[in-house]
Amino acid sequence: MAAYLVPQVMAYAGVDGLPPVAGLWAILPALALYALLGSSRLLSVGPESMTALMTATVVAPLAAGDPARYATLTAALAVTVGWCCAARAGGR
Repeated sequence: MAAYLVPQVMAYAGVDGLPPVAGLWAILPALALYALLGSSRLLSVGPESMTALMTATVVAPLAAGDPARYATLTAALAVTVGWCCAARAGGR
């Protein structure tokens, strides 16, 4: 799994305009949380190309070429989507 996951997260971070190491730091907590809280042993958890492209499409115009602002906006978007998913799951 790590053989394809590591280059994949680094590439998707690059697609989003972030340094490749940002992909590595983003996937570690996500995998750990899913291992603790996930409900399926068969589900594959990892980045998706469509998510990277949608994030880049939303964040790039707002960041105006500033890498620090890009990283901040990307993190804010990820946290917001996470909270929305958690709120929806809590309502079930």
